[in-house]
Amino acid sequence: MANDSSQPEKPKLPSDDDIQARFSKIRDDLKNMELPELPDDKELRAKIDKVTQGPVASRMPDVPEMNINRPAKKTVTGTPGSYNYRGLGIGMSAAYSLLGSMVVGFGLGWAFDKYTHNNYGMVVGSLLGSVLGIVSAIWMINQEGPKQ
Repeated sequence: MANDSSQPEKPKLPSDDDIQARFSKIRDDLKNMELPELPDDKELRAKIDKVTQGPVASRMPDVPEMNINRPAKKTVTGTPGSYNYRGLGIGMSAAYSLLGSMVVGFGLGWAFDKYTHNNYGMVVGSLLGSVLGIVSAIWMINQEGPKQ
């Protein structure tokens, strides 16, 4: 593309030496500059003194004594970790009984379909197996749960 005279030229970026010289000049100007003194405002000074040096208007109350009686920590008898393994065993038994009941119900429904040449036995068997599995899992968890 040809260079249009309507577009202004882009300014060149200053070199590192130019930038360093500019910062040095600004730093020297600031060193020689005198800062103005703040005006003396007696009313403002009185308010500041009252807040910073005056007596505290309100005092925080003392912390009350708290006597908390916490219940004693329950101890589990047996070997360390045996309670955790017991819970794991109960959970796994419940899961297997749920899954096993569904599989057995599906298998019985499939066998019923093959024997009678129908198509609804697997569905009914799966539903009955699911219900039986849920009931047996709940019964097992209630039977084996912690006794109080």
